[in-house]
Amino acid sequence: MTRRSAVLTLSLSFALACGQSATPTPVDLEGAAPSSPTPWARVRPARDTTLVTTLGRVHGVGAAAGTAITAPFATRVRRVHVAPGDAVEAGAPLLEVDAPELALAAAERSGATAEGAVVGARLQTLRTLASEGLARADQVHETARDAAAVRTRAATAEAQLRAAGISARDRATLARTGSLVLRAPRAGRVLRLEVREGDPVPGDRPLVVLAGEGAVRVEGRFSGAYPEGATPVLRTDRGDVPLRVVGEPLADPETGLRVVFFEPIGPTTLREGERFPLALVGSLDEDGATFEVPSSALHALAGDPRRAEVVRRADGEHVSVEVLRVDGASALVRGALTVEDEVAVEPSQVLGLGEGEAE
Repeated sequence: MTRRSAVLTLSLSFALACGQSATPTPVDLEGAAPSSPTPWARVRPARDTTLVTTLGRVHGVGAAAGTAITAPFATRVRRVHVAPGDAVEAGAPLLEVDAPELALAAAERSGATAEGAVVGARLQTLRTLASEGLARADQVHETARDAAAVRTRAATAEAQLRAAGISARDRATLARTGSLVLRAPRAGRVLRLEVREGDPVPGDRPLVVLAGEGAVRVEGRFSGAYPEGATPVLRTDRGDVPLRVVGEPLADPETGLRVVFFEPIGPTTLREGERFPLALVGSLDEDGATFEVPSSALHALAGDPRRAEVVRRADGEHVSVEVLRVDGASALVRGALTVEDEVAVEPSQVLGLGEGEAE
């Protein structure tokens, strides 16, 4: 029974009970005070709004991805020179670590170099004397062998120092103190500090991660299809950063989520590892076909969660719409509506109405 027929039935019953004429008195449904909220709601224009919000993770590219500073041997941290977030120049000290094996190599390199100079001078003298018949050939050969052995020792120590990245300016300190200063290979900022003073660390473990300047990418993960025409914006604590999509969305087989990568438009201060809200903003009123309606007005269509129907009051027509977003009591839809239209708040109450009955 419709609302109009229910009201007319009550009016007739009241008239008959009072002995009055059975002719019903016209009832103004529009002006009557409703006993429940109106079943119709005005369609409102949708303006720029956030369609989807997810978490955006910043990935560095190249130097911006971060450089791990390691010690190529087991050691102990003697001193820490930096803290996370510090800006450092190329060559700046980061950590001081114990390096007894490299200290021996530095001492061996220094000693072998000095010994080689002495043996080399002696060999030159013997060769001069031998040419004058004042020295035996076996003396020259023995000294030449000693010179070769010294050069081998120096080359071996040099190879150890080079493999560990020990600069010439650090070798004297290393030989004297037994400690090594790990320096920044390039300018950047300290992204992570993985150790404290006194920590023992195995070889090849990252001790400091340094992020340099460079390009970045932003990763976003979405449960639904990426909205066409949406503008991605990363909302950071330093202001909004406009983004653009890079490549096609990917499907994560483990989670089923769609993974989309973005790059900043213009210069940015984003750094590896940062996380901020990633908003997809739509300029929804450009074509005049996107509107805001009550979410309860949507009558879902089977098989497609992004399609629904609303019932228009003017003609009772079921209007097919694309559902862009549902947020609590309101929904953003795209379809053949106008701002003059009203739609049923509860479609189930009026789905049986035809043209003219929706009044």
